[in-house]
Amino acid sequence: MEDEAKAGEFYIDSLSVSLPYRNQGVGTALIEKAKAMAREQGIGVVTLAVEPMNTAKKLYQKLGFVFEREITIFNEVYHLYARK
Repeated sequence: MEDEAKAGEFYIDSLSVSLPYRNQGVGTALIEKAKAMAREQGIGVVTLAVEPMNTAKKLYQKLGFVFEREITIFNEVYHLYARK
């Protein structure tokens, strides 16, 4: 298993929005809060791992996250995204 995050990164381990609340800005608000928490701690890079077919990748890209690399976690492939 690869490390999901490197030292000096603010890693979002899990993010999920219940179906009735999707497309209402909840996911954006949660990510913006995580970015603010990272800034408060002096951390300049926020990362997250997402399943390759997860449609939330569009939201992450819209919020400035870029694909970094594929990683394997418990024998599953994920896409690691970062926002600097």
